[in-house]
Amino acid sequence: MFKTIGSLIWGGEQDPTVATLSSGQLFKRWRKKNKPVQELIFKDAQAAIRRTSTRFQYQLVVTPVYKEGEEALLEEQGQELPDDYVQLLDAELNLYMEQADGITTFTWRQPSSVGVLSAA
Repeated sequence: MFKTIGSLIWGGEQDPTVATLSSGQLFKRWRKKNKPVQELIFKDAQAAIRRTSTRFQYQLVVTPVYKEGEEALLEEQGQELPDDYVQLLDAELNLYMEQADGITTFTWRQPSSVGVLSAA
């Protein structure tokens, strides 16, 4: 019985996804000459926390989301589609969540910048 309850909470062994955020935007932030700079990486994105093949290790995966037909149109125009953003979750990442004005924001730190995923 506990194995069944655990599967409902943490997903089955076959499903690597632990949690998802169905929509949001991915930004990269850093400081340049003591001024904050923000770059939009994915206008529409979805995020997931997934298990890796190593026990007790998880990764944050942010995937761009396209409107119907948008992906094919970009490919026809010869534009390179961005890869998923993948980051191993560990203590050094300093992942935290904030909520304000109905917007949930997940922020994490990298050596050269700060990643931000905002979802309404």
